Amino acid sequence: MDIKEKFIFFVKKYNLFSAGQKILLGVSGGPDSLAMLHLFCKLKEEWDIKIAVAHLNHSLRKEADEEALFVEEKAKKYGIPFYIKKLKKDELQENSSSVEAAARKYRLDFFKKIIKNNNYHMLSLAHQKNDQVETVLLNFFRGTGLRGLSGISPQSRINGINIIHPLLGISRKEILFYCQKQNLNPKFDKSNEENIYSRNVIRNQILPTIKEKINPSVDDVICRNSALIKKEDQFLNKISYEMYIKSIKKKNKKEIVFDLDELLTNDQVIVWRIIRRAYKILNNDLVDLYYDHVVEVYSLIKEKKTGKSLDLPFDIKVMISYNKVIFSKNSDSKNAGDNKFEFKLKIPGKIKLNELQSIKAEFVDKEEVEFGQNKKICFCDFEKIKSPLYVRSRKNGDKFTPLGMEGSKKIKDFFIDEKVEKRNRDQIPIVADSGDNIVWIAGFRTSENVRINKNTIKVLKLKLINKEEKNGEE
Repeated sequence: MDIKEKFIFFVKKYNLFSAGQKILLGVSGGPDSLAMLHLFCKLKEEWDIKIAVAHLNHSLRKEADEEALFVEEKAKKYGIPFYIKKLKKDELQENSSSVEAAARKYRLDFFKKIIKNNNYHMLSLAHQKNDQVETVLLNFFRGTGLRGLSGISPQSRINGINIIHPLLGISRKEILFYCQKQNLNPKFDKSNEENIYSRNVIRNQILPTIKEKINPSVDDVICRNSALIKKEDQFLNKISYEMYIKSIKKKNKKEIVFDLDELLTNDQVIVWRIIRRAYKILNNDLVDLYYDHVVEVYSLIKEKKTGKSLDLPFDIKVMISYNKVIFSKNSDSKNAGDNKFEFKLKIPGKIKLNELQSIKAEFVDKEEVEFGQNKKICFCDFEKIKSPLYVRSRKNGDKFTPLGMEGSKKIKDFFIDEKVEKRNRDQIPIVADSGDNIVWIAGFRTSENVRINKNTIKVLKLKLINKEEKNGEE
């Protein structure tokens, strides 16, 4: 097959797109992206698709402006929309310790904005067969596991972008020949010849040595093995997803909670994958999550020690709380005081604590008292309270005597006994009088010091009202 036939075969084999879709092409001006652009232009009418070109000028080389103009002229020649952005000089170095990592982030952000604002269905990138080989080897040396060894996928979703790679079945040699035959006159990045980047060392030194000394067909061998590894990786992903669903107790945009014991019924490699999945869901990417992180989280889970936690990159936190493993987007360190609150409670009256909860105070007849029926209601002897009352969050050193007990107990120990998760303790309303004596831990226990007895004359009723109960209380 010639390059056009290979291109068509690959697109159909992996069902990369369908008629009527809009595709944004990332074009640098080099042979790979120029060949991709030319092939799409030749086939867009036949396939009934709309295409556009996007070019990010990194301003890293003196030829960068010339290449940007070259790509723009190509887009005009083919009569398709063109998008460009030019970074400020040295912007990449200023924003990252790795120029390659920073460049990748800027490109994805640039492409994502165009796709979102113009309703493109996907982004097409020009990675080809040799890029696949280099990527697999690079990932092997980095120790990325099966996922890395499976290489570049024909289609994937990264940072919220659907990405296709229609040239993966075509070699660099074939692309260069095609560019020459079609008089495309691509631009060549001279930095690709300099062995200052890991990929260039693999391309210019390691692979030529392997081809000369070990196996001249190493490219085909690596691509074939990466395809097999991908199938095995997909199978393990399928199993781990089933176990992920089985182990999950709660999930929202900021938090994923697992049943700890259920999680540990799985083999270690499955738990590793579940850890990675949880991180990716909360962070929308696996960036900066390394093998060592996953091993540390697994050790934390195995230890099963309530209260222990681990901070991961991008403010992801993992915490053990009794029989739960909690992954959350952690902002506590930045807003440590935001959870604290204190309100004055009028009697009779009602105070709104937040969007979900209120506390109502009123006097009732002694005959209405119901002991131990509802933890959301507190009946207390008003004469034993130093008015006014306050509803507040816990404080360091808080103590009270739980109803039915002798001697005081630290609020911290009380919450531990009640198995209240550490992250939720600052949100539990505590009713205290003007002497800072705790009257009631709302939803949990009344203080022994305000117990109603035969001598009680005036009864105060406090009620914790949740959002779903409000209609009946208004």
